[in-house]
Amino acid sequence: MDIDDKSINQSVEKNNKRPCIKSTPPRDGKLFRVSPKETEAVSEVNNTSTLLTCLEEIFHVKFRASDKNQYTFIEEVSNQIYDGNQVKSIVNFKDIIQQVLMNKLLRSFYSHESSTPQVFQNNDVFIDSQVDKTSPSKEFSKAGLNHHDTHELPFDYTMLEWRVAALRYLCDCYERAKASQGKNSNQQWKEILLNVNDICINYAVLISQGKLSDKIMNNTSCIVTHFLLDEKYYFPADFLSSFVSTLWLSGDFQQIFEPVLKSILEKISSCSLSDESFKYPLMALSTLCDIKVANGIRPLCSLMTSLHNWLPPPISMASGREIQMFSFLGPFLQLSVFFDDDPKVAKKYFPVGKQSSDNMLLTRSTLRTHLQLVRSEMFKVVHSLLVTSELRGHCLDYFAAVLSRNSKKNQLQVNEKLLASDGFMLNVLSILQHLSVKIKLDKVDLHYLHHPQCRLNTSQFSPIKAKKEEINALKEKLDKLNNWVEPKFPTECFFLTYHCHHISVIPATRKYIQRMREIRDMNKLISELELRENDWKLAPSAARNRLLLKKWKAKIQVLTTQDACAVTGLVDENLMRRCLRFYSNAAEWLLSLILQDRCELSSDFPQNVPIEFGALPDYYIEDMIECLLFIDFHMPQILDDAYVDNFVPLLVILMCNYNYIANPYLVAKLVEFLFAIDPSLQPRAFNLYQKITSNTIGEVFLIPSLLKFYIDVETTGSSSEFYDKFGIRFHISVILKGLWKKPMHKLAIVKESSTDNFTRFINMLINDTTYLLDESIDTLRNIRDIEDAMANTKEWEQLSSEVRQTKQRQLATDERQCKSYLTLATETVDMLHYLTAEIKQPFLQQELGVRLSVMLNYNVKQLTGDKYKNLKVRNPEKYGFEPKKLLDQIVDIYLHLDSDEFAQAVAADERSYRKELFDDCITLLQRTVLKSQTQLEQLRCFADRVERIIIENYKNAIDLDDAPDEFKDPLIDTVMFDPVILPSGTIMDRSVILRHLLNSNTDPFNRQKLTEDMLKPASELKEKIQAWIELKKSKKHNE
Repeated sequence: MDIDDKSINQSVEKNNKRPCIKSTPPRDGKLFRVSPKETEAVSEVNNTSTLLTCLEEIFHVKFRASDKNQYTFIEEVSNQIYDGNQVKSIVNFKDIIQQVLMNKLLRSFYSHESSTPQVFQNNDVFIDSQVDKTSPSKEFSKAGLNHHDTHELPFDYTMLEWRVAALRYLCDCYERAKASQGKNSNQQWKEILLNVNDICINYAVLISQGKLSDKIMNNTSCIVTHFLLDEKYYFPADFLSSFVSTLWLSGDFQQIFEPVLKSILEKISSCSLSDESFKYPLMALSTLCDIKVANGIRPLCSLMTSLHNWLPPPISMASGREIQMFSFLGPFLQLSVFFDDDPKVAKKYFPVGKQSSDNMLLTRSTLRTHLQLVRSEMFKVVHSLLVTSELRGHCLDYFAAVLSRNSKKNQLQVNEKLLASDGFMLNVLSILQHLSVKIKLDKVDLHYLHHPQCRLNTSQFSPIKAKKEEINALKEKLDKLNNWVEPKFPTECFFLTYHCHHISVIPATRKYIQRMREIRDMNKLISELELRENDWKLAPSAARNRLLLKKWKAKIQVLTTQDACAVTGLVDENLMRRCLRFYSNAAEWLLSLILQDRCELSSDFPQNVPIEFGALPDYYIEDMIECLLFIDFHMPQILDDAYVDNFVPLLVILMCNYNYIANPYLVAKLVEFLFAIDPSLQPRAFNLYQKITSNTIGEVFLIPSLLKFYIDVETTGSSSEFYDKFGIRFHISVILKGLWKKPMHKLAIVKESSTDNFTRFINMLINDTTYLLDESIDTLRNIRDIEDAMANTKEWEQLSSEVRQTKQRQLATDERQCKSYLTLATETVDMLHYLTAEIKQPFLQQELGVRLSVMLNYNVKQLTGDKYKNLKVRNPEKYGFEPKKLLDQIVDIYLHLDSDEFAQAVAADERSYRKELFDDCITLLQRTVLKSQTQLEQLRCFADRVERIIIENYKNAIDLDDAPDEFKDPLIDTVMFDPVILPSGTIMDRSVILRHLLNSNTDPFNRQKLTEDMLKPASELKEKIQAWIELKKSKKHNE
C-alpha cells in the first residue's frame, strides 16, 4: 500500500481542523489589525486610479493628502504617482509596492495617526552590506525618507516588538491581497497582487533573518515562534508555506526553523490537558510538517528527523521512559488524562467529592475531545513523515523503538517508572490504528516475524502451537528459499500495531480492572473495621485501627480519582471501536492462516495446526479475547458493530479445535468469552452469542469440544491447577446450560452421551459436585459455630479482643469461601439435574452409578437429618445457600434415574445409606410441599426397592476378608473379580483401574500413559479367584 494523502483515514473532528494558525484580532485595532469592513472586495479595476485605490486598501495608506480616510499619507510615494492632481502616464506598480512597504515599516508606527504605543527608544540606521543588491533590504538604504528620518531613527529595528509588529502588518497585507484575488479578472490586477504577495513574503523573510539591521541577532527564530505559539498572532493561509519555501531556497531554512522546532518542543513539554495551551504548539507542529516545497519535499519533516533528539539512544535502564521524555515526539505524545501521567487534570476536572452524573459526562466529553485533538494532530504529523519516502524509515524506526523499549509493559510485575506512561502508549496506539485502517490483508507478509529486517523481536513470547525446533526449521526453510524482499509498509504497520495493542491498551485494561477490585476490597475492609468498632475502640489496637481507617480512606480517594481519569482515557467508545476494528481485521487474517487455501469454513479441518499460525505469539489470540471481554463488560453496545462478524468463524474454529492452542489457559480464555456473552449474563451481547452458537460448524463440534476440555482441564501443568479447574468448569457449565436450550446443541449432547468422553465428563462432574458440596457444608458449619458464639453475648464479651477479631476474620473468610463454593456447586448440581432428565444410561454404569449414589445419599443426609441444624445460618441467601432447592434437585435426580441398576448402586453405599434416609426425606418433602403426591409415591417405591436389595445382598454376603494377597487389588485392598494386567506388570481389578482412568489416563504406580485398550485380562488368576469364591459360597451354604 502506497502512502499518500488519501490512503490513510484521518478521523479528525471538523471543529478541530486548523488550516492556518489564527487568532481573534484585538478589539483595540492596534498593530495593524483591521476590521471586517476593511477587507471587503476590491471593486472592478478599470484604470490606474482604481488600482491605486485598491493598493491603498491593501496597505492601509493614502497617496493623496486630501483623502478623507485615516490611513497614513506617504508623500514620497505620492510624488512618484501624481503630477499635480493628475496621475502620471507611467506608474511602476512594483516600485510603488516596494516604496509603500519601506515607508510603512519605517514610519507608520510613529505617525500621529497611529494608535500603536511608542515602545521603541534606541537609534539605528540601515546598511546594505548583508543583503543582495536586488533584495528589498537594499531598497531600505535608498528609501526617500525625510532628512530627519534618515539621520536619527527613533527606535531599534532589531527589537522583538517592532519585528513582531512588522511581520504582523505584512501578514495583514498578504491576507487582504489574497481576499482581493478572486474579485476581478483583470490580468494587470492579478500581476499586481502576485507582486504584493511576493514582496510581503520577501520582507517577512528578511525580518525573520534579522537582515534589516547591522546588529547581531541572538535568536532570529523567535519572531516566527511568536506567530506559531502566541494566540494573539497568526499566519494567513498560504503565507507560511510561501515563507518556508522562500527560506528553503535561500539556504537559511535550518538556521531559522531548528530553533523554532526547539521552541515548540519546549512549549509542549510544559503543557497539560488541564488547559487549552497545548493546542498551539501541537497545531504549530502539525501545520509545519504539512508544508511542502519543490518536488514534494517536506522541509520541516526532514529537519525534525535530523535533530539529535529525534530518536536518542538509551542511557539508562529506563529506556522506555526516556523515549517518552527526551525524543522529539515524546512530549507531544505524552499528553494524557491519566492521573499518574498528569495530576493537574485530576485536580481540575475530578476534585475530591462526588460530581453529578451529568457533570461527569460533560467533563469526560471535554477531556476526550482534547485527547482526540492531540491524536488527530499527531496523526497528521506522522502521516506527513510517512508520505515522504526518504523519511518513512525514520518514522518506522521511531515506533519500533517505542515498542521495543517498552516491551516489558505487559508483564505482571513491572517498574512503571522505567517505562512509558499509559497515556503515551495509548496515543501511539491511536496513531498506528489510524494508519492500519486501509491495510489490505492480502498485502501482509505472513512470514514477517521471521524476516531478517523485522523491526520486532517476539522470540521471548510463547507460540500458539509450535515447538522451538519447528520454528527454527521454518526459519531455515525460508532462508534457504532466499526470497526475502524488503518489508512493505502495510506489513510493518500491521505487525507494529498488533504489538502496540499488547503493550498499551491490554495492560491498561488489566490495571483498570485491578484498580476496581482494589477499590471494592478496600471499601469492604473499611466497612468491616467500622462495624467492629465497638470491639476495638477501647482495646490497645484502637489507635492503630483508627490510623488504618484514615490511611485506607485517603487511599480510596486517590484510587477513586485515578479510576475517574482512567474511565475517561480508557473506557472510551471511540478508542474501543478502533481496537475492535483492528482485531476484527486481525481475526480475518488469522482465519486465513488456519484455512490456508480453503476458501470457506467446513468440517474438514487439518489435524495439525498450520505452522504459519502455530508459530505466531500466543498473545495474538489472548489480547484479542481480553479486549472483547473488556468491551463485553464495560460497553457491550459496540458488540453490535458490523466488525464483530469477523470474530465468529475464528472463535468457532478455535473452540471446536482447541488442540490448535498449546496453552490450556488460553483455551480457557476462549471459554470465558463464550460464557461472558451468554444472554443470561450479558443481554446486550445476544446477537454475537446467536451468531456463534448458530454457526453450522459450532452446532456439530462445539459440544464435543467443550466436554473434552472439561475433562482435559483436570491437568493444566500449573501449580494451581486444582483450584483453576473449578472456575473453568463453572464457565463451561453455564455455557452448556444455555446450549441445552437450543435443539441442535441438545441433540449434540444426547449424541455425545454414548461416547467414552461423556463417561469421563460425568465422572469429573460427580467429582466436582462431591468436593464442592462437602466444602460448602463444612464452611456453613464453621459460620454457624461462630454465629452461635457471637449470639452468646455474655461468653463473647469474656473473650479477649484479639480472639474476637480473629474469629471475625475467620468468619469473613468462611463467608467468602462458602459463597464461592456454593456458586460452583449449585451449577454442577443443576447440570446433573437437567442431564439426568434426558440422558440416563451413562449414569447407570457400574463405575459411575455407585459414586453418584454415594454423593446423593450423603447430601440428603446432611439436608434432612439432625445434622441439618448445624447448617442453619442467619442469612443463607447471602451465600446463595438454598437448601430446599438443593434437596428438590437431588430428589429429582433419584427419580430421573429410577431403575433397578440405580437402586443397586444406592444399596451399595455403606457410608451414608440408612433406611431412615428416605423416610426423613419424604417427611420433609411432605411438610414443605416440594413434591407432588405422585412423585412422593415414586420415591417411596424406589426406597422400598433399595431396601429389598440390601436385605438380599445381606443374605448372599460372603466374608472375603481372609482372601490371599494375590487375590486383592493393590490400590483398595479388596478381592478382584475381574483382574487385568497393566503394561507395567501390575495386576488390578478392572473396575478399580477403569475408575482411575476416568480421572487420569496414567498408570497409578508409575504415571506412564495408560488407556483401557492397553489392559490385558489375567484369565488364570480370575479362574482361581472365582474357584475360591465358589468354595466360600458352598461352605456357607453347607453351614
